[in-house]
Amino acid sequence: MPEKMAIINPESTQEVGGRAEKTIDYMKAYNNLKIYSPAPFGTAESVSCAAVAAVLDLQVDLIIVLTDSGQLARQVSKFRPEVPIICCSPSMDVVQSMNAQRDMGSDL
Repeated sequence: MPEKMAIINPESTQEVGGRAEKTIDYMKAYNNLKIYSPAPFGTAESVSCAAVAAVLDLQVDLIIVLTDSGQLARQVSKFRPEVPIICCSPSMDVVQSMNAQRDMGSDL
């Protein structure tokens, strides 16, 4: 007997994802990541942590990261800010890599 396969509608998937994002307690997620990340933080991780703290405290709408390697943008993404991250880099490889990250757009 052939297995039945579900057909996934991209619009409904996006809608479900959007609703799921609204249920995340970003402050709790941030605090948990900060508490359970091994100390001491490096410079990139400290700057990223401060950027996400500013999002939570100041109601910032967007984070723009200037980077050569993409490391700082990945660190910001680690702390799961509730706003989009725009990564700007002179390297096409970094830009392409950042486009695959969660909630991150990038530009040269």
